[in-house]
Amino acid sequence: MELYRTEVVILRAWDLGEADKLVRMLSREHGKLPVVAKGVRRPRSRMAAAVLPFTHAEVLLYRGRTLERLRQAQVLDSFQAIHGELVRLAQATYFCQLVDEFTEERAPVPEVYHVLLEALRQLARGAAPLLPRAFEMKLLTATGYQPQLDGCAVCARAVARKARFSASAGGLVCESCAASLEDAEPVSLGTVRIMQRLLALPLDRVQTLAAARPMDQELKRHLRRHLLYRLDKNVASFQFLDMLEGWTSV
Repeated sequence: MELYRTEVVILRAWDLGEADKLVRMLSREHGKLPVVAKGVRRPRSRMAAAVLPFTHAEVLLYRGRTLERLRQAQVLDSFQAIHGELVRLAQATYFCQLVDEFTEERAPVPEVYHVLLEALRQLARGAAPLLPRAFEMKLLTATGYQPQLDGCAVCARAVARKARFSASAGGLVCESCAASLEDAEPVSLGTVRIMQRLLALPLDRVQTLAAARPMDQELKRHLRRHLLYRLDKNVASFQFLDMLEGWTSV
């Protein structure tokens, strides 16, 4: 029996049978893991809190052929503040779903793990309007899909004042190259500068940035297109998060 200990962030969890859960965890060293947590839905389970979504925990796992089995678990941070506010809860769900979609099982992604953990820490500390956009930029960078923002993604020439953004090309494109790209849409230089700042700043400094609502919406639109092109599918939490963010901004 091969046992190993690792730190994880809980991405998702489903009820399994009468007392168990199937848990998807992101490990720093081992990547995304499917784990059976036996008996955690029983009233006296000592491990129930450790398998709640977004929890940062240290776990002892038994390696199986297809599924790991949870043997021990200790909560390192429950990020309790996230669970007490609907918008933050939706954002945390969105972060974890994006990570789930961008990662493969049992493929180590330490940079993605650290980006997710830091994003949850910042989310628990308080409101940062641009944190979701910063998280998207950091995740895209960690998975090798960072948008090209220094020159045209097609010809590498400097982009003039009339910049465009193309998800299929992978970032900014000049007017000449945009002519042959159906998805090349205009993007303001202010939005480009915000993107560049989000790439450069660590997540714990994102609260120092602000963007007017039109620029924030433009930023979200272009990053959303970039994410969807890379995933080639929609993410369930997109629409719900958009609705909540729209409601709170009124």
